[in-house]
Amino acid sequence: MQEWVQDQEAFKQYLLGTLAPDKQQTIEERLLTEITLFDELLIAEDELIDDYLKDLLAPDERAAFDSHFLQTPERYRKLKFAGAFRQYIADAEIVAHEDVAEQINSFPQDEKYHGSVLPAPRATSSVKSFSVAALLILTLICGAVLLTLYSRKPAREEFEAAMRRERVPSVVVLTLTPESVRSAGELKRLDVNGVTSAEIRLKVTSNDYSSYRATLEKEGRATLTGEQLNREATSDGEVVVWNVPVRLLAGGDYRLKLSGVTSRGELEDVARYSFRVLTK
Repeated sequence: MQEWVQDQEAFKQYLLGTLAPDKQQTIEERLLTEITLFDELLIAEDELIDDYLKDLLAPDERAAFDSHFLQTPERYRKLKFAGAFRQYIADAEIVAHEDVAEQINSFPQDEKYHGSVLPAPRATSSVKSFSVAALLILTLICGAVLLTLYSRKPAREEFEAAMRRERVPSVVVLTLTPESVRSAGELKRLDVNGVTSAEIRLKVTSNDYSSYRATLEKEGRATLTGEQLNREATSDGEVVVWNVPVRLLAGGDYRLKLSGVTSRGELEDVARYSFRVLTK
């Protein structure tokens, strides 16, 4: 049960485009090998759409839904259908309530009618109204189920085809050396075309800090900040790793300021780095 809950949360982040690149790759690999997992992903899609229509998503999740989730035509169609279905249900309930209210208001108000039942013709009309509404709702539900079942095979085939096609890396890695020790020359380049995330590795010599903070500057202004970054041992030596979504990077030259967080929570300058972002 706990594993299923974790999968659902991971699916939600995957669909919103907020999942870490390595976990995103793991999910995509599992989707290709575990057939039932794809059905769970479609369920997560439906639940996410439902939460969106009910306005249950946090502001950042709603923004990710608009900018990332709705990028595929199939998901956009599912959202429109779900919205129309919810509106129909609401309208049907209003009509049903109004019909009942009309029947009640039509009751004779004279005392001699107290305790009487509904007049037969009016009661029959009310039952018919409910029957028609129920039939239409049932028809829509069946249509929704059939639409979901019909769309699963093409959706999976499209997903598998995309995975089989030659793929550009979803993550690009850039290792930077501090300006104080870097030899003069051309700036290192970060080509973000066709990728979703940039893993920036910042070489460090000091290991006196429990965590680090990185601030990205462009034209003298801070544009992005990374908090609670950790130091890792890699083939490039000791580095601080910062994963940055490429959609937040514009083309041009950047400077990066790395600060260490002391045991007292204070920030100390560690190093500065420079690089150039290449876009289309």
